[in-house]
Amino acid sequence: TFNVPVRGSLETYGPLYLRGVRPDWRPPRGLSGDKQGAVPRLMKGKRYLVTGSSRGIGRAIALRLRESGALVAVHGARGKSADFDSIIKELGNQAAGAYSGDLSDPKSAEKLFEQVIHDGPLHGLVNNAGVYLPMDFVKATQAQFEATLYRTFAVNFESPLRLCRLAAIFFAEREGGK
Repeated sequence: TFNVPVRGSLETYGPLYLRGVRPDWRPPRGLSGDKQGAVPRLMKGKRYLVTGSSRGIGRAIALRLRESGALVAVHGARGKSADFDSIIKELGNQAAGAYSGDLSDPKSAEKLFEQVIHDGPLHGLVNNAGVYLPMDFVKATQAQFEATLYRTFAVNFESPLRLCRLAAIFFAEREGGK
């Protein structure tokens, strides 16, 4: 919130005030503004792993990192696919590896991380991969419920937690990372 007097505020700042942005606002030191917001300059040349980056939100994150000058290690569950090839092509020389691995098996998260750090330095991790498996909660059999619960928990919680732990250890040993 901003400490702007109520009287005249809307007239003074107009729609910018309504969105919570003051016209006299400038990005903090170390950030550069662009048409979609402030982007850290420190990302330039740094390598980031984005899980689930072959499509959807992960793809958008990967492309945004590219715009920031970052190198992107792409991950997809299905490996080589049209989506996978497309994002690699779009990233161009900022693609810093292409990795596949089904995160419904939490052990594959560890293998993924090992592959990524084997291929080069890593400066950041974006845990984006996730699943939503629709299921009729009442009518599902116990086996269907268990399978859905296990897969959802593994992809959305256990694998990202394992990746975060591995990344934290990796970054702590090298004094940096995000």
